[in-house]
Amino acid sequence: MPTRTARPSPAPARTTAEHRAGYALISVMIAMMVLSALAIAYISITLGNQRDTSNVANSLTGFYAAEGGLNIRAEKVRGKFVDYSRPAGSSPATATPCQGSNVGSGDFACDTSLTLAQRQVATYVLDTTDPDPAKNIGVVNPGETYAGLNYQQYSYRVVSEAQRQGSPDTEARLQMEFQSRLVPMFQFAAFYKNDLEINPSPAMTLNGRVHTNSDLYLSPSTSLKIGGRITTGGDIFRKRKESGGCDAGPVTVSDTASTTKTMQGCSSALVPDSNFTQFNGRVKTRLDSLTVPKQPLSPVPGEELFSKADLRIVARRDSAGVWLLEARNADGLLNTAATSRLKNAPDCAGALSMNPASGAGTGTFNNRREEARQTLIEVNQRLLMNCIHTAPAGTFLNPAGNTLKLDDTTGNGLVWNFSFQDADAAKTQSNLGVRVTDAATLGSGLAGAPAVKGLTIVTDQAAYLQGDFNKIGWKPASVLADTVNVLSNSWSDSAGTHTASDTEVNAAFLAGTDITAGGKYNGGLENYPRFHEDWSGKTFRYRGSFVSLDQPAHASGAWGKAGVYSPPRRDWDYDSRYDNAANLPPLAPRFVYLRQLLFARNF
Repeated sequence: MPTRTARPSPAPARTTAEHRAGYALISVMIAMMVLSALAIAYISITLGNQRDTSNVANSLTGFYAAEGGLNIRAEKVRGKFVDYSRPAGSSPATATPCQGSNVGSGDFACDTSLTLAQRQVATYVLDTTDPDPAKNIGVVNPGETYAGLNYQQYSYRVVSEAQRQGSPDTEARLQMEFQSRLVPMFQFAAFYKNDLEINPSPAMTLNGRVHTNSDLYLSPSTSLKIGGRITTGGDIFRKRKESGGCDAGPVTVSDTASTTKTMQGCSSALVPDSNFTQFNGRVKTRLDSLTVPKQPLSPVPGEELFSKADLRIVARRDSAGVWLLEARNADGLLNTAATSRLKNAPDCAGALSMNPASGAGTGTFNNRREEARQTLIEVNQRLLMNCIHTAPAGTFLNPAGNTLKLDDTTGNGLVWNFSFQDADAAKTQSNLGVRVTDAATLGSGLAGAPAVKGLTIVTDQAAYLQGDFNKIGWKPASVLADTVNVLSNSWSDSAGTHTASDTEVNAAFLAGTDITAGGKYNGGLENYPRFHEDWSGKTFRYRGSFVSLDQPAHASGAWGKAGVYSPPRRDWDYDSRYDNAANLPPLAPRFVYLRQLLFARNF
């Protein structure tokens, strides 16, 4: 019987549960793979974002460091003009600047000393001023804040590169094109660095621009009309600064070149911006303060008003107490020939003298505001012009070192500088001044003498103008002094009671003015020129410009002492002839502002 082969038993069937477990395992594995991929992607993106964020942060830091370098270097350029000079030197070549010996020189040279935000900042300057001088003189365009003013401008490009310390790569390279504009201050009826107060008693009209870097206070007793644009760094108040009170006199201001509107009255001390819209943009407040120079009156070699003067007279008090008048060179050393001529030449007699005539005693002029007699350099303007005109060649020299002539045009005319010096440095002199007489006509009285181009008188002490000044045959003229005092045509040192007579002065003034503080009024613009007489019913006619940059350094007697003076009728106006730059006085002071043309980032 045949043998049967046994069949293998069939595999047991998989249960439903087992199938589910297998599918779950596969799903988990797939999910893990997806999550891993997402995690890898997330980590990659996060790291990328961190790198991008870090790069952006570094780039911004480099940008701001380079921008800081631009601003600092531009301010240095402007500072040169503020100090009455201009940048000098040579720029590095634009190919590979600030590398090796390619660093330039002077004010344009590479500067790598600046570190900002852990960045090494390198800056240099390119002079882009047009070589044609005529193209650098102009008038501020309509619509700009100082529209209509004459200016002289210089153009520059500052380049700044920021490099992270320890890295060879430059993070940011910026450049800025700008113009440094010099605007003469004598184009304003009044230009003040500190608060300006105008509170006249008699009715007053003041034509011309008015500017203060600070606040403007207006409180006239009768009326005040300002016939020009008003600009301030602060606010305008219809009240008195020292008391907070307000006089009810109306204040009218130009809304066009020929019409005026009335400013808000005393109902609110602070004049709101809404009240200025009626003036059609001719009243602007809270502007950036203008950069102005310090009062440059010190008789120090190197200072512009001393070194660029045509005549420097120093009253030196020797060890015996005697005042000696000496002519000095630009370096401050004695000019022997000019000193001898002023002292001994017959045709110079009476041109210069000291009051008192010797070191002993006191002068004949009594300043009741200072409550003291003054020691004065007495200047007869006409005789001093004669003395210079007839001098042998080489006696008096202009700043260029050439023989001085009355029609000298360096600096736009003649500059006379007067100062005092004590042999005993420990002594502090006070009650000093310079008095100018015989100046109704500026220039010489000699036949054939050339006409002067202009005249600026400088002293770091008080200046006294006695009688008419520049009334006949007008010339550009100015007086730059610690304070400016006006004595009428009737003044006499010996008179017990001083009664003024009508007097006229045509000159721009730069002088110190007191600060109103502690309830004490400084006298306001109406008392910028100091008076010493009874001017009741008499007129002081003035055409010029008032500039105040600081307080007086010497003549500090307070305004308002009883019996010192009574006010004149003030026929005052800005001298519109100064609108022509050719008519500005010699070495006219100026303010500086930057006008940005281009700001660019190369990478």
